[in-house]
Amino acid sequence: MQTWAGPFFLPRFARLEQGQCLTIQVLGGSTTVGREVPSRDLVWYVQLETWLNMKFPCRGLKHRVGVHAASGANSATHLGWQLILLLFLC
Repeated sequence: MQTWAGPFFLPRFARLEQGQCLTIQVLGGSTTVGREVPSRDLVWYVQLETWLNMKFPCRGLKHRVGVHAASGANSATHLGWQLILLLFLC
């Protein structure tokens, strides 16, 4: 199966299907921070973590989604971050 994600993401999806827990680090700016979102539960990365834990329960504690984002940083700081990168870590 050939996708844009290629060899980086496909093994992570296989880990989900095998019941392994993932730790995901989300990078971004004010949208990722959830600057205008009225409740933390509505921020997209929190919803991603909730969905992962419901859809793909893992044998460990749970999937974790961390965030490294800054609201109001200049464009040089976020060069490339506007694509909202998801980095799947061990």
